[in-house]
Amino acid sequence: MNQAINMNEISTVSSVLLSTLEEGIFFGKLSSFIQEMMGEHKVLIFKTYQDHATQLVADSGIALEGEQIFDKAQGLAAYVSRIKRAYISNNVQRDPLFSGLDMAKEI
Repeated sequence: MNQAINMNEISTVSSVLLSTLEEGIFFGKLSSFIQEMMGEHKVLIFKTYQDHATQLVADSGIALEGEQIFDKAQGLAAYVSRIKRAYISNNVQRDPLFSGLDMAKEI
């Protein structure tokens, strides 16, 4: 039963996301969907550029514009881009990948 509900939710979100080409709406909705489906406290979505610099584009359902672009060697998104795997942090205040970033103070 739970899987049927999840498939229905995925189908609904997919049609909403695919109906827009506006990047801000897409990433905002995607982060909200992931947050709800996974039961997470916070979901951040970063965009990675060809030079491996990264930019935060969505934070827990809120699309962000004009956010700082991080150097290719800076922070969590750069680390994930290099290792090509998901990363979960249980305590961002103590996580070395968040050190020096203003985000860690807000989370």
